[in-house]
Amino acid sequence: KANRAGQEKRNRKEQGGKGRGGASKRGRNMNRQGQRRNNNSNYYPKNQQGKNYQANQQPQMKPKPQQKYISLKKLKRVLVSNFAEDITVDQLWEAFEEMEFGKDKIKTLECNYNSRGQFNGSCIVEFHRAVDAEKCVEEWDSAKVDQREIFMDFIITKEELYALRN
Repeated sequence: KANRAGQEKRNRKEQGGKGRGGASKRGRNMNRQGQRRNNNSNYYPKNQQGKNYQANQQPQMKPKPQQKYISLKKLKRVLVSNFAEDITVDQLWEAFEEMEFGKDKIKTLECNYNSRGQFNGSCIVEFHRAVDAEKCVEEWDSAKVDQREIFMDFIITKEELYALRN
């Protein structure tokens, strides 16, 4: 049986094919009728002089609409992450007081916990004023607390996002 399969393969090669699949004897630049294929004659549309756009110029493209930028400076909620997992809520408050953002500027401080009830190293801080939130992120993002670099970023809800877009 293996000998018969090998014989069939040799027969196909002799007839001009490459065996199973692959290009035939006519090669890559030939069409099914055996004529040489012109790579760009039909692919690119022609302009009024009969020349391809590729030789002269690119077809006219529609201008892209201007992107809208959303200002996050009006937001009051900040995610602070990468704290040590053994830190307590009182130590978090002390850290923010050292940053000069005490209880007078912070409205709430919510710690995030995993499914086992352990602190996961991040918290959500809501400020009374958006100016204080912006100042905190600008000054204290990538700062070190207990030899660990902390990260701060604004949090936005869907409702706030839609309100800012319009």
